[in-house]
Amino acid sequence: MKEIIQELLRVEGQAKAVVAEAEEAARQTVADARAKAQELAEERRRSTAQDVQHLVAERTEQARAEKRSRLDEALADSHTQAHIPDPLAAEAVESICAALTGDPGEAHATPPSDHHASD
Repeated sequence: MKEIIQELLRVEGQAKAVVAEAEEAARQTVADARAKAQELAEERRRSTAQDVQHLVAERTEQARAEKRSRLDEALADSHTQAHIPDPLAAEAVESICAALTGDPGEAHATPPSDHHASD
């Protein structure tokens, strides 16, 4: 009977050792899994941050291009709106020359048209 009890104690000791090893292996597996999860999360965070930076840079460039396009259109419109028709420009040059030289012969035979009557 003493031998049976000793055998049971020996087997119990071995079982405890196996359980302790299994628990340690489980703890290590959990720790490894947590570390891997943190690593993956950090990698995804970096990747997302890079994607966001790329998207912000892309959208900023698109906004700048749109702004340049609108400014170019506005400039073209302002040049179109500010254009003085050639007959009016010629009439103004002749009138200015006549006024500066005091020679009414330089001016048109007809009085300048009143292009700015509403002013």
